[in-house]
Amino acid sequence: MMRLKEIRRLLVIGFAILLLVPSCKEPDLDLQNPVMTTENEHDLGERLYEISMGSLPVLAPEMYPVLYSYIDQVMDMVTIASEMKTKFNWDILVYEDDVNQKVFILPGGKMFISTGMLITLESEHQLVALLAHEVYFADRPDQNDKGDLSLVMQYLKEEFGAYGTRTFLDVIDMVSDQGDEMVEYVKNLSYEPYQVFHADDFAMNTLCNNYLYSPYGIQEILLIGNENSNFLWLDNRPPGRESQMVDTGYDLQSRMANLEMWYDGCGNENSDMYTNRYNDIVNVLR
Repeated sequence: MMRLKEIRRLLVIGFAILLLVPSCKEPDLDLQNPVMTTENEHDLGERLYEISMGSLPVLAPEMYPVLYSYIDQVMDMVTIASEMKTKFNWDILVYEDDVNQKVFILPGGKMFISTGMLITLESEHQLVALLAHEVYFADRPDQNDKGDLSLVMQYLKEEFGAYGTRTFLDVIDMVSDQGDEMVEYVKNLSYEPYQVFHADDFAMNTLCNNYLYSPYGIQEILLIGNENSNFLWLDNRPPGRESQMVDTGYDLQSRMANLEMWYDGCGNENSDMYTNRYNDIVNVLR
């Protein structure tokens, strides 16, 4: 018969082992500081991407191999020139809408560009500036925020996750019910003017680190779109028109002035060969 002393010793050892085994129950997430990972962002982006593919007239990559290969190469140059060490392998899809000039991003490195935008742009350096500007929203946290969520994830969290007892991770599991609403929200999402200024700086830094391109990409896009009511990108990335944000200190003039601060010694003003290359590729859409 086991002695009482040995029984006590075994009970102590067993209790110690139980203390070392982690609980299987996941901790509740604080809505103010959600535990979000790059994998979570990628997961949500993939689900919203599938919904977008089903709702937009996306040009099939196998039907436009040269166009998609070109866009992917330009995006590779953006990631190298910006030295951003992006968290994602970006997928860029072109969808058919010749009337409106629009770009939107999803979490996890997904971007959609309208044919109208590609047709309206005039050069490769404008495309580089546009891509770099958009990448900022999906790959960088708000510089005025202490969290690690990308900007597009912060907006989605506030819109769909931060109410009641629901965590944003719960929302990821609800895409089947709210996915269409989420995609529509992101397609028309407008960022704060100071965030747009940060994105401009990010794009300018990318152009200035690549001596192949003119530094005037964003400015030229603003001038092209300012008088075009169908240039919806400007409405979602204010201030982009004379009438926007005139009372906040963030207006079109201050945005132009912010861009001009970068021009001295930045990039390459003689980039006609890249303009020709851009138009040669995009002519397939015209």
